[in-house]
Amino acid sequence: DTPEQRGKQILSQSHFTGPIPHPDTFKSYGEIVPDAPERILTVFEKDSQAARDLPIKAIEAQKEDNRRAHWMAWSLVISAFGLSVIFAMMDKDWLSGVTLGTTLVGIVTGFLQSNKSDAQ
Repeated sequence: DTPEQRGKQILSQSHFTGPIPHPDTFKSYGEIVPDAPERILTVFEKDSQAARDLPIKAIEAQKEDNRRAHWMAWSLVISAFGLSVIFAMMDKDWLSGVTLGTTLVGIVTGFLQSNKSDAQ
């Protein structure tokens, strides 16, 4: 070999992107730890499933939160109407009217804000 031939080097580079290693690399893991490829695939499958389940769980949580908010609002409205009736029976007409009026204003305001946010 001449000095020029000894000084030459071959440079090779490869690039791979993906959720799991390149097949050759993947195979090499199995040579080091026999069940490594299966373990890697299991982790990948679980992570993928979790990523798919996350938006569904978020929507379900939002639906449950909305349901709870509606029941709370309904309970408050019924309580306010009941309180207004009790005030009226106690001859506290002005207090009954204020309670009923503020409840109705709250209902209408909530309804209008709900329709406004739905339109956006």
